[in-house]
Amino acid sequence: MQHVTRLAFGASALTFFLHAAPAEVRWSGRETMSTTLLGAARDGGFSFRTDARDSLAVLWVGSVGAKEERVACIGGVRMLGTAYVTRVMPLEPSAADSLHISAATSIKQCGAPEWFGTVHTHIAKFNGRPFVTFSPDDRRVMAAWRRRWRAEGVFCVLYSDREAHCEAGEVQSGDPVYASARAPEPVQRGNRIASQ
Repeated sequence: MQHVTRLAFGASALTFFLHAAPAEVRWSGRETMSTTLLGAARDGGFSFRTDARDSLAVLWVGSVGAKEERVACIGGVRMLGTAYVTRVMPLEPSAADSLHISAATSIKQCGAPEWFGTVHTHIAKFNGRPFVTFSPDDRRVMAAWRRRWRAEGVFCVLYSDREAHCEAGEVQSGDPVYASARAPEPVQRGNRIASQ
């Protein structure tokens, strides 16, 4: 009975915090209970609220269009082994190119407790393939953020129009899908327009 009460309290607290928002929540313990909340994708211990997914998709498109990396603050909550990204604040690019972007602004503006980390894009390719994890320079920036804000932090790198690599603290990492699958492009067949 005590276990059920804690689960019910945890579900209520999570729903309240996320304003009836984002994701699938998995509870751990002897029994596993799933509660689906509206509007989020969850993968690898990371969950993205619909508004955050949309903002990340815009960040990616802007980065590809400018042929420069982009960075944003991310906020949310870490609870029960999952990092819930509920909001994104893109930052004005500074000293950016296809391989780097200045970290000074993100370290200064993306601070705890309002934000719990940063996200940036990797648009450059290596032998035609995306660079799907943090570079050594990225890791130095993450360490500087942790020192400045005295928090574990949540950090993500977007490496395609749908996929990211994220890490929360020293032990949690995953490769979540942050954006919805693209709808098939309509094609004209005779006098009718249809999806492929």
